[in-house]
Amino acid sequence: MLENTIDVRTSSTYKEISAQRNDVRCWVKIEKPSDNNIKGLVLICHGLNVNPDTMRFPSLIPKDKGLLVITPAYTGHRSFLERKNNIREKELTQTEGLLDEHRACYEYARKIASDEAKKRSLPDLPIYLLGYSMGATISLADYCQHSSDRKYSGVLLLAPAIKVKMFVSLFLAITKYISMLPIIGKRLAIPSANLRDYRVSASTNLVQYKALAKLIEKLKPTELKRLENVVEVGIQGDELISQRRIKSFLKNCSHWDMVQEVKVAGKGAYHLVADETTAGKSLWNKIGEHMQKILVSEINVSLNERIPLVNFKPVEL
Repeated sequence: MLENTIDVRTSSTYKEISAQRNDVRCWVKIEKPSDNNIKGLVLICHGLNVNPDTMRFPSLIPKDKGLLVITPAYTGHRSFLERKNNIREKELTQTEGLLDEHRACYEYARKIASDEAKKRSLPDLPIYLLGYSMGATISLADYCQHSSDRKYSGVLLLAPAIKVKMFVSLFLAITKYISMLPIIGKRLAIPSANLRDYRVSASTNLVQYKALAKLIEKLKPTELKRLENVVEVGIQGDELISQRRIKSFLKNCSHWDMVQEVKVAGKGAYHLVADETTAGKSLWNKIGEHMQKILVSEINVSLNERIPLVNFKPVEL
């Protein structure tokens, strides 16, 4: 049973979710509704070398929706461990490790939703997803592997690393081979162009880029088209992501709402969107509007109303 495979330890505002059978660990930050009356959950997944503590997406969620927000801090992005516990995280991002961590995070959210629904005699509570950059890639790759066991009531993909520009694609292909070289392959890193206050590290290791390349390879349009109530937001001028290639790749997902927004007066690269400072007021407000679109009316159901039953089968961790 799921209850017997999840172990939770708390550290400051983060909780460590550990799957006991294969030692899969994922740290998540939990933000509860002010009245603790949980009507749904939102998973917010960060990008590569982006400090999850700098993302302010929860501020775009209306306070009266009763949504519990879960933000995972994936391997290689847990700087709070070093600050809080004087532990330097040495492990590098690995593709399967990232997917295992996201799976543990989703199962944790699923368990909370199930427990809260039982308290209210409801079939289930909705789970929403906001994936930014590589965070979108991780969550979508996980969905492609477990689509029959994943149910999202709404999905917002922000500058998703589904398809990158050609020069980035070439770079990722090269890193896959360089990263396999003894010693240097694991140590070589590229200086980060991300703003200092928003990044986890001053450089990004080639092994991490290799993981991103493998995640992109795992995306399958035939599986992704099963997702409903999806808003995909590209950023005009994005240095890394190709909105044109994304639309071509996802031509079978015509029911998705794919839009391109403009970043004005935001700090950092066009690709960097973490808060109003980096996005600029106009784009930040637009993201808030898109967030409203995916928060469908089922989160406002009363105890006597029926909401769609989540197709959930516990995955053995």
